[in-house]
Amino acid sequence: MGARRIERRFSTALFVTAVLLAVSGGVFLLFHDRAFSGVVLPLALCFSSDGVVEIATRENLGGIQRHVAFLLVLLGAATALYRALWWWGISPLREAVSAPVLLAPPGRREGVALVVLLLAGGALRLHGIDRSPYYDEAITEVFFVDAPTLWETVSRTYVFTNHQGYSVLARWSRAAFGEGNWSLRLPAFVLGLLGLYVLWGFVRERLSPQVAAVALAIAALFPVHVEWSKEARGYTGVFLLSVLSCRLFLKILQQPSLARALLLSAVNALAGFFHLYAVYLPLSQAIVLLLLAVRARGWAWAALPEAALSRGAFRVLGLAFPLSALLLLAGVWPTLPEYMRSMEATAGRTPHLTLPLHLVEALCGYPPLLLIPFLLALVVCGVRTMSGTHLGPLLLVMCALPFPAILLLRPRDAYPRFFAYAFPIFLMIMAIGAVRVWAEPRRRWALRAPLLLLAGATFLSWGRESLSPGVSEGFKDAARGMRADAPSDTACCALGHCAQVLAAYAGPGTRVLSYEEELLDLRCAHPEVRCVFRTAYPSGVPVPRVAGVRPILPLEDWMRRILSEADEVRRYGNVSVCILRSFPAGPE
Repeated sequence: MGARRIERRFSTALFVTAVLLAVSGGVFLLFHDRAFSGVVLPLALCFSSDGVVEIATRENLGGIQRHVAFLLVLLGAATALYRALWWWGISPLREAVSAPVLLAPPGRREGVALVVLLLAGGALRLHGIDRSPYYDEAITEVFFVDAPTLWETVSRTYVFTNHQGYSVLARWSRAAFGEGNWSLRLPAFVLGLLGLYVLWGFVRERLSPQVAAVALAIAALFPVHVEWSKEARGYTGVFLLSVLSCRLFLKILQQPSLARALLLSAVNALAGFFHLYAVYLPLSQAIVLLLLAVRARGWAWAALPEAALSRGAFRVLGLAFPLSALLLLAGVWPTLPEYMRSMEATAGRTPHLTLPLHLVEALCGYPPLLLIPFLLALVVCGVRTMSGTHLGPLLLVMCALPFPAILLLRPRDAYPRFFAYAFPIFLMIMAIGAVRVWAEPRRRWALRAPLLLLAGATFLSWGRESLSPGVSEGFKDAARGMRADAPSDTACCALGHCAQVLAAYAGPGTRVLSYEEELLDLRCAHPEVRCVFRTAYPSGVPVPRVAGVRPILPLEDWMRRILSEADEVRRYGNVSVCILRSFPAGPE
């Protein structure tokens, strides 16, 4: 009786929420001037970052109020649809709980293999952890990790640069261990190792110790995860939380529990706090739950042989997904307008047609081209092996669903790392395929010999890639080197792309220049002027011109002119320091 009362109250709450959201959207649309100026604008000014204050001006109120109204109506429609699906899915289900599957604890050999693989993975991830930060890391460090207050750390963002969850951990790491590139990246390293261990435990629980060992070996040497583990970014956190989320989701299907559902909500929301695109994690789980409900009604096209869905599991998961959305919305609320503005700015652009190829390369660990068909064949074998199990639909939906959505939201700025939550699933499928090929009873040695040869070549390629120097730019070294031996009367300045980051690294007194006249004034007032600026991206592509800045010459031409006039040029990776002592000749 108590469970049925919970269902009725939850359904009523969904209905009331849908009506309130739809009515609020209509009110905002009809009475936008008074509604927006009296409610939304004060909230934006009080509870948001500088980015929100910048866009919440009278010049573009019309666009913002339409966005608010559209968002409220859309949320109301989504809530109404969710309520309809809730009753449609739960009505034919019965209260039933599957018996838990008990797995023997790992033996000595399995424990030794676990420790060896974790130590090897840790050693690879420590290599180069103290290198100079690249662009995204530098912005994270200067504007978010080293922000004056914790509130500014979580409430500011620039496009998608601030992974709030990681920035908070890096801030605490800095407070505990002091300045240093390694302390900035320490949370990524720890989260990376935890991700390896949790992946091993999840695969062992759901499949077998053999598949778990292979999955751990693949993930420990996987160069993409190795690089994420020594970057001041939130991708290892998304990797770890994705595995935890899948584990909780499947556990709830077998043994429904309100405590597990609440924990699943927190894990899904925290994954989105590390990177906003992790919202596809609970969305994919909701779609799998819907497929299981379809199967419970006897629709053959969605037949899932092992997927017995109980009423209790549907009830607690139906509670968990809206709670995940509310928690995530509360966490990213201060930065939500900046995210919306970024996605709106890129929505109409032509997508990168090569993104699927780059994604395949990343999922395979950037091996030589000849090894990619071998790895994809293992994945296909793994998918076929898992097609009739609990994991099959979840794995396929998680890997396939987000791709078109990400292309639509940010077509020109989509990167393979945005799919970080799907990488553990992909590696697990690859491990399943490898074990399946190895255990093939027919033509055993005809399959095992090529498998060993190709797997050895893959691991060798991955190890070499993991030990490569990685992405590094000279932001910090150049900015601090500019002041290292400068006389007291020297003027130091930064200009061009990343000028604010370079000025922050250089320290107080470093001016950020936007116009050539400012540089001429400095050269008139000081016997020596030192300029630091980024001259190229890591790939060697020149820095583009910055829109909205009005120098006398285009930015790139201005940099070339400074380089040609400099008495001395010091290069630190992609960043140059120009020392100007003699005043340039005037115009003829």
